[in-house]
Amino acid sequence: HSIGPLSPEGLQVVARASVRIAREPRTHTYLQARKIDRLSSADLAFLYPYDRELGPPPLEPPYRVLFLRSNNLRKRALRIVDGALFEGAREIAGPSPHPIVLATSDRRRDERFITSAAGRLGVPSIVCRTVPELVRLVAGASEVVSDRYHPAICGAVLGKPTRVLPNREPHKMSGLTALLDNRPLE
Repeated sequence: HSIGPLSPEGLQVVARASVRIAREPRTHTYLQARKIDRLSSADLAFLYPYDRELGPPPLEPPYRVLFLRSNNLRKRALRIVDGALFEGAREIAGPSPHPIVLATSDRRRDERFITSAAGRLGVPSIVCRTVPELVRLVAGASEVVSDRYHPAICGAVLGKPTRVLPNREPHKMSGLTALLDNRPLE
């Protein structure tokens, strides 16, 4: 899993585990620096049988899909300018002729935020309730932008240009970025 930074008590709990698996390089380096035994392994999401789940996408391609967490962005600060999505002055997705679709892979945490933000922006929203729904949505996309871990993996595995946005878990997302930037998906 993605681990770090932790309190000394949290590190003791991790050190007592019988197996510690680092799913990305930042976690491996973090545990190594603290002399905690660990194994490197790719996230199991890389092993999902994506080709088995391919079917028609829920929307007519081309479109760009943006997976956004409710606790990472200020909904009222989101705006689209010339095909680019901004949060205030921060660019979330660059300009493109392909329309934006807001999505989530965590219905419980993000559905209200995504639905409301999409309504304010005048763009479609999709709530993926199953892995096959996620795979079909991403397979139809021309680009994936995500501040969620597994949609970014799905985009990379399906060969989509994928941008990982920082979120409130910088260790995990910077580890994912390093993993996707430095490892071939073969």
